[in-house]
Amino acid sequence: MARSAQVKYAGGRIALWLGILFFVIMLVVGLNRYFALFSSYDHGLFTQLFWNNLRGDWFQSSLTSSNSVESLEDGVIPRTSFFHLGQHLVLSFAVLTPLVAIFCHPITLIVLQTLLMTAGGWMLYALARCRLPVKLSLWITASYYAANAVIGPTVANFYEHCQIPLYAFGLFLALEKRRWSWFLLWSGLLLAVREEVGGIILFSLGAYLFATKRLPRWFGLGLCLAGFGYVRSRPISSCRSFPVTIRGCIWRQGFGSSSMGRIPRRCRCCGGC
Repeated sequence: MARSAQVKYAGGRIALWLGILFFVIMLVVGLNRYFALFSSYDHGLFTQLFWNNLRGDWFQSSLTSSNSVESLEDGVIPRTSFFHLGQHLVLSFAVLTPLVAIFCHPITLIVLQTLLMTAGGWMLYALARCRLPVKLSLWITASYYAANAVIGPTVANFYEHCQIPLYAFGLFLALEKRRWSWFLLWSGLLLAVREEVGGIILFSLGAYLFATKRLPRWFGLGLCLAGFGYVRSRPISSCRSFPVTIRGCIWRQGFGSSSMGRIPRRCRCCGGC
């Protein structure tokens, strides 16, 4: 028993140091990229978004407005009160806003992104330890930190997808340990990352559980319906909230001009979305 406890402790310590090494290297590279090169449009947009959140103007951004159809197609001057949620439902930023408030600066987003990706590796190690020995769990964690699919987004400009590893692995860990309150929490955070992210992951997990029968099939089917329903409801609700002129702009931008200059019907616009 003492030997087993020592091995577990040593494995956890190695996983911790792997994460710290990854965090330091990625942060240095990310900061060097930020100060040596120009940042992307998205990095500036999200910096402005968090800055407005801290001042009570939740999810408002003039940069989002400049990329909207009313500005691109109709030439409307970008508005400072434009809601970013009309383009992407990034409700999870409300959870991250207090962290940005500690030091409100564009480089804070780089630190936050690196920290979230690092924490995803630690969560993966905890998940692997549920069924695998320490050595194999460490190899899996090391492969996560060494993967191009992890390194690339980490050193790139800030984007909302950096939250996915932590939330997804947390969801799987809660399911493995049958901690249903945590399962609901991680599910909600995944759905809040972006309109399609959580729905696709929940649907995939539900399909796996339904096929393998690890849990009652109604549980897997329920996850499938929840994921599909959430993703399906987003474009429909968005299209219904658009004025007729904006729906016409969407159709023109993505699918060409409507026949004989007429504005397409709502159902055609929703199909286009």
